[in-house]
Amino acid sequence: MFVKKEKKGGTPSRRVPAQERSRKRLERILEAAAEEFDEQGYESATMERIAERAETSIGSVYQFFRNKEAVFLALARKIGGTLRAVFDVVVNEEALKAPWEAVIDAGIDAFAALNESDAAFRAVWRGAFLTRQVLEESDALGRELAGRVEVWLRTAAPHLAKDKRALVSTMIIEGVSGILLAATWRGGDEGRALMQEAKVMMRRYLAPYMSPPAPGAGTRAKRGAILKK
Repeated sequence: MFVKKEKKGGTPSRRVPAQERSRKRLERILEAAAEEFDEQGYESATMERIAERAETSIGSVYQFFRNKEAVFLALARKIGGTLRAVFDVVVNEEALKAPWEAVIDAGIDAFAALNESDAAFRAVWRGAFLTRQVLEESDALGRELAGRVEVWLRTAAPHLAKDKRALVSTMIIEGVSGILLAATWRGGDEGRALMQEAKVMMRRYLAPYMSPPAPGAGTRAKRGAILKK
């Protein structure tokens, strides 16, 4: 049996399963959809093949989802939960005690591992710009994760001004996300090499911000500027 019909802005499924058997069928459909989107791409994927992969009827798929876009949105929201869980591991109280380089490396390694192992992650990462709703929710998630990075920076780089912390946090999330997108499309050794290079890129970008300025550095800079006038 099912409860709770879809509401605008709520769950992308038509109905939410209440029984264990129905929940397992929904999970099979989402797993099948992840494989279909990953292998065929969003445009070529079909609801019929998703049903075949899930070993269920097309009617069962439509019972949960009104169309292909709704299936993809459900996957995107599931991956959002996965990314939050990754952040719970990488950016936690222990991370606040670790060298900042180790935290950056661990985060990039975690994203790279998802890219290697999770078909849903690859499909969603490639298709984040396919629909306005997925794009808006992806942007909101990026802002949320940047906010969590900013919390880490308060401890890792307490000398940074609040506005600068917010900007640097956004650069970390968007910079790694962009490299990850390229790695997802290219895959294989090239994709893995890109993710390793992302560590170098982030370390070099962050290095000037992570060390507090030397005592008197600001005063010397101001004096130099005055002397040049």
